[in-house]
Amino acid sequence: MTKLSKAILLSASIFLSFPIQADVLVENAWLRLLPPVSNMTAAYMNLTSDREDRLVSISSDIAELIEIHQSKMESGVMSMQEVKRLSLPKGKTIELKPQSYHLMVMGLKEVLIEGEAYPFTLEFEHAGKMTIDVPVRNP
Repeated sequence: MTKLSKAILLSASIFLSFPIQADVLVENAWLRLLPPVSNMTAAYMNLTSDREDRLVSISSDIAELIEIHQSKMESGVMSMQEVKRLSLPKGKTIELKPQSYHLMVMGLKEVLIEGEAYPFTLEFEHAGKMTIDVPVRNP
């Protein structure tokens, strides 16, 4: 084996020994302000990943449970169901918005205040965990 091929093999083994970290860009995140008597709300945001990835879980100290949901119109009736994992195709922005994919924030532990921001932890299959601040808006 030549010195050049040994150097290439060594470089390749060093490069491959480090995990490739994906990055997810989160933009326009917000929580819907609802009356204080409501114990649930919805959160919305735009997600763009630099590689194929999936959103696998969401948590926040302000809620007992946060699930990914999808609203769909079927036979003239709007329905909503849980989605266990949300696929993020490389380079494509996925919009979590009203009447589409969104985060259902259930079992609120406190009254949300318009203009305040609350920390959410998003967990992605490849990008790992990311904590973001999500402000409350009154649409």
